[in-house]
Amino acid sequence: MDDRTFDAIAKHLAARPSRRGVLKGLVGGLTASLALLLRRHRAEAAPCPAGTRPCNGNTCKQCCRTRHCPKGQTCHKGTCTPRGGGCVPIPGLGGGGCLDNTQCCSLTCQDEVCCNGLTHFCLTNDDCCSGHCDNQTCLSATCIPSGEACFRAAECCNDPFCSGGFCSSCLAFGDNCQANPTACCAGICTGICICVEGTGACTTDDDCCSGSCSNDGHCVCGARRTACESIATCCEGLFCNGTCCVPANAPCTIADACCDGSCTNGHCPCAPLGGICLDDDQCCSGSCGNNGCL
Repeated sequence: MDDRTFDAIAKHLAARPSRRGVLKGLVGGLTASLALLLRRHRAEAAPCPAGTRPCNGNTCKQCCRTRHCPKGQTCHKGTCTPRGGGCVPIPGLGGGGCLDNTQCCSLTCQDEVCCNGLTHFCLTNDDCCSGHCDNQTCLSATCIPSGEACFRAAECCNDPFCSGGFCSSCLAFGDNCQANPTACCAGICTGICICVEGTGACTTDDDCCSGSCSNDGHCVCGARRTACESIATCCEGLFCNGTCCVPANAPCTIADACCDGSCTNGHCPCAPLGGICLDDDQCCSGSCGNNGCL
């Protein structure tokens, strides 16, 4: 065999791949294909809900590592929890950071901070979802116009009082008026604001015990058989038996004196237990005590 023929045979054998080389090539190609398919599957998978991220094979969790959690929290089994356990308090009590409502003691997570709702405790404005803390109470962030619901006078735009749960220029019936004895809507302060009985002078319906102020500036009292809840709503000479205004003397002489329009044997129908009364004859039980049927 000459030198030229030997060289040609050697080159041909060197160019032929070995079985190990072929197998190694196949494995490498298969691995690359699988990686490409996984990347394509992940890309086509539905995105994680807001506030979560893909972890461990595209499983959506709140966190994968502690660095994904707000300051002061750690990632435990995919959920951010306060170090040491428990719920996250408001910033004024050493807490703050959150990702959802369930993490907060207040059950409210707003802009990734735990906060309290209206009328709840606070130390700083950051403690309140409204951003307004006054006298350790969360109040509305904007002022409230007259006649609208309020919690404190500080919330009202122009009115000096939050009376009866509404912004008002005066104090309603039942409000404490010791510090402002001239501020009662009805103008009568006995430590608390009281209403105007009978047909006394008034400026608004709130001034009157009957809840009605006429156009001529006098309270409208309850006439006979007018529905009532207290004696203060009835006109002079009448009292409230728990249902309507009737004559102050228990016996009746005309049907119009009784709530149901009937007068039997000189008496209105008897009042049930707990009904308002002046004497025993007005009660079905025959017993009246402290103006109530026993």
